[in-house]
Amino acid sequence: MRRAAGALAAALLVGCQTGGPPSPTTIVASDAGVVMPSLRIASESTQSSRDSSDVGQGGAFEFNYFYGRGGDAQDVRASDQPIKLGGANFAGPQRVEHDFTLNWYELNARGRIFSPSPDRVFGVEFVIGAAWPRLAFSVSSPAQRASETFGAYGALTGVGILLRVREGTSVQGRYTYYRGLGGNEDLQNATRGEISLAQALGRNVMARAGYVDWSMHVARGSANASDLNVKMRGPSLGLEIAF
Repeated sequence: MRRAAGALAAALLVGCQTGGPPSPTTIVASDAGVVMPSLRIASESTQSSRDSSDVGQGGAFEFNYFYGRGGDAQDVRASDQPIKLGGANFAGPQRVEHDFTLNWYELNARGRIFSPSPDRVFGVEFVIGAAWPRLAFSVSSPAQRASETFGAYGALTGVGILLRVREGTSVQGRYTYYRGLGGNEDLQNATRGEISLAQALGRNVMARAGYVDWSMHVARGSANASDLNVKMRGPSLGLEIAF
């Protein structure tokens, strides 16, 4: 009886220690040389400025679009679990190539507050809204290629600083955080940090040039699909239309 009880306890202990199937290798991709264009259309409310393209105090509704395309390589060792994407397995040892394209759409409500000085030298901004990202990602090796598209919808918040150099010219920085609400096929979270020199080209048009840094994470939560950590950074060129 004691032997049977001991055998049962040992079996239960082994069962408790035995986990599920191992997780596949996480896809890690980073490209530091991506040129990323952007478009912003802003409907300004009250502001302390003569022209809509000159930064001023008040609120606005914004539509933003960002585009970026990059690539990277990742080594999968013989001792690693395979990378799994789009129903394909990429087992080691081998080097796989990653290609990814980001199309990002967002709608924001934005508020700005400036210092009380007549020239409005320093300001801060707050952003809240929603975003609809689309991250097309592919993995390829000499033997096969697989791809998937991630992104659905989610909430976005952000904060920024502004330095008004002169009328129509400003340095602007903004940091935003995205939280996906579309399940395992969505980006779980994403951050964007950007800094740019903005120059008014007319009453309603502004050009931007600067630098942007994206970080995106996809958590699949499955033994049949790899998680993704994707980073993109590089120079940014933007056009803003304000009215």
